[in-house]
Amino acid sequence: MRLVREEIRTKTPFAYHQKTVHEGRKDYTCDWCEKKFGEHTRRRRFLSRVA
Repeated sequence: MRLVREEIRTKTPFAYHQKTVHEGRKDYTCDWCEKKFGEHTRRRRFLSRVA
């Protein structure tokens, strides 16, 4: 786990990384096509491109 913590250089907290990458959780869903995203910012970016 220590190596994973050292590799994270973004503003995303370790707990968030743990949830989305290692646990595979994707809590954000597109309202139109039901595609799932692990981060709300990725969902927002997707919606801006398809809307």
